[in-house]
Amino acid sequence: MSKQNVSGLYDQLSSMEHLIKSASTYPIHKRLNFASEPSNDIYEWIVNVIGLPNQGLIIDAGCGTGWGCQFISKHSKAAILGVSLSEQEIELADKALKTNENTLKNIHFKQQSFDELATDSADLIIAVESIKHSQDIRLSIENMLAALRPNGKLIIVDDFYCEQTFSQDATQYMQDWHLYEMLSVQHIQALKNSLIPIKIPPQIFDHTFKMHIPMRAWSSMKTFVCNAILRFRKNDLALRAFKGGFILDKLYAEQKMKYLAVVLVRQ
Repeated sequence: MSKQNVSGLYDQLSSMEHLIKSASTYPIHKRLNFASEPSNDIYEWIVNVIGLPNQGLIIDAGCGTGWGCQFISKHSKAAILGVSLSEQEIELADKALKTNENTLKNIHFKQQSFDELATDSADLIIAVESIKHSQDIRLSIENMLAALRPNGKLIIVDDFYCEQTFSQDATQYMQDWHLYEMLSVQHIQALKNSLIPIKIPPQIFDHTFKMHIPMRAWSSMKTFVCNAILRFRKNDLALRAFKGGFILDKLYAEQKMKYLAVVLVRQ
């Protein structure tokens, strides 16, 4: 997916979501049921389980409208940089930041690709549901690893495809989200040969069964409705993305996807 298409997609999604809720509320990312664990969402899980550095730089790669950065700032004194290709998301993030500028002085937002992060600059990089948009997933992961200082951590939380071949639904999901490839565990396994040295093995946490996964039939019905509307609104990127989301639910119901958190540590 080109930078322009990623930007345009999230411009539309953030504008639509902004009509429903403020930029200071929890973003589009999936809600998880952590049951007895002391966490309510993936960012809080990262704080509680993985931990944050209290100095240096934390980067939220694909920060959306900045909710994650605001949450992280409450638990760390490190400088926090949120990056997104979407001009609209960064504008909304900056707007929300200004309303709390007295308590959120350590946050900065920038319209930028996560492939363009400065080398040896960060102590922690978090990529929540963003790496899948890369034109070259392995290269993007290596670029983020290169942006870490020694012993810095990269946390990737995303949808990982589990099948060896693409089903028709998987292909349609890629088209709706304009994805170049499907993120898989093989991308992580291939890093053992990376030019950027990392500690092996990486930590992998499976959060799939903490998700609320709609019934396959319900997801299929919502996909059908979206297809009907798209006959009259063919260029609606946001609607196509929502349809892709319903197909993704169906892939989860068929156990073809896993929601994983991967922790990579640079040596």
